[in-house]
Amino acid sequence: MKEIHNARELREVIAELEEKQSVSGQVLKEQIMVLAENVKPSAMLKYAVREMGSVGNLLEKLGGTSLGMAAGYVSRRTITGRTGGFFRNILGTMLQYGITNYIINNPEKISALILGIKETFFRGSEDDTDEDE
Repeated sequence: MKEIHNARELREVIAELEEKQSVSGQVLKEQIMVLAENVKPSAMLKYAVREMGSVGNLLEKLGGTSLGMAAGYVSRRTITGRTGGFFRNILGTMLQYGITNYIINNPEKISALILGIKETFFRGSEDDTDEDE
C-alpha cells in the first residue's frame, strides 16, 4: 500500500477499499446463494439421481433385478411344488437365492443367452420373409 500524505489521498484510498469490500461482499453473497441452492433437498436428490446414472441404466438394472427375482421364484416353485416337504422347501429356497443372485450379477451373460435363443428360434421366420421379397 502506498503512503498517504494528505486528506485527499486518504479519501481516495478509503473509496478504493470500500469498492473492493463491496465487490467482495457481492461475490460472497453469490457464493452463499449457490451454496443454499445446492443444499436444498431437491438439488441433492437431482445430484444423486444424476450420479446413479442415466434413467436407461437405472431401468436396465431394475429390469435385471426383476427378471432375477422372477426366475428364482419360478425355479423354487418348480422344485417345491404347491406343498413341498421340509427339505424340498430348503432346496427350493437355496435354488431361488442362487438363481436370483446369478442373474442379477451377470446381466450381460443373460442378455447374450436371450439374444442367442431369439436368433435360434426366430431366424427361420426372418429368412422366410427375405425370400418372399
